Amino acid sequence: MPFGSNNEVHVANDYGPDVYVLASPNKDWALAELLTDASLILTPVGEISAAARLAELPKTIKTVSDLHQYLEVASKLGNGAFAKGTKAAEELTALVDKFKQNSTRIPRGSAPNVCDQDSANMYLTASGWGGIFGASTVTLTILSDSTTLHSEKSVEGVSVVESKAVGPKCAQFNTGPDDSWIATFSGIVRAKYGHLWVPDPESGSHSW
Repeated sequence: MPFGSNNEVHVANDYGPDVYVLASPNKDWALAELLTDASLILTPVGEISAAARLAELPKTIKTVSDLHQYLEVASKLGNGAFAKGTKAAEELTALVDKFKQNSTRIPRGSAPNVCDQDSANMYLTASGWGGIFGASTVTLTILSDSTTLHSEKSVEGVSVVESKAVGPKCAQFNTGPDDSWIATFSGIVRAKYGHLWVPDPESGSHSW
């Protein structure tokens, strides 16, 4: 069944830090035809590629897939991947910030419809929305903010709280119409049909 005006794809944030979602017709869709803001496409990434030593990274960001590969660098290497003040660190920060500005922000406890036309029109072009409308599946690119996890343990009978910094997490996958998802610490899991906050991992899940 193709996407139509009555279809809804909700993403619930049960993780903690803010989560950002970009819906696109597919992962190979050109960002120039998807987003109203061209600045994301023009964000320099050459220093990121050189510093990360990942030869397979595209030289420029042209498609949703290209974008995901660079967001994966932020996810795998974390905020401390590059020394502060370096060109690579500045490029990575700028790229992540631009993605957030061109996606749906989901605070913890919220579960918006990320394929809602009124919301999507804030950053999607008419061509981008037209590609989603009528498609059999839609690609979701999801990025979380960094966070700090706190855990308590006993050391010689004394309660000690430990803090651990966790970098941004990233995932990309296809979803069908009326499939909803829940963002958790370990990944993105399908929600039970008709129940936005009830996980149904047997129906689908994606690690990040």
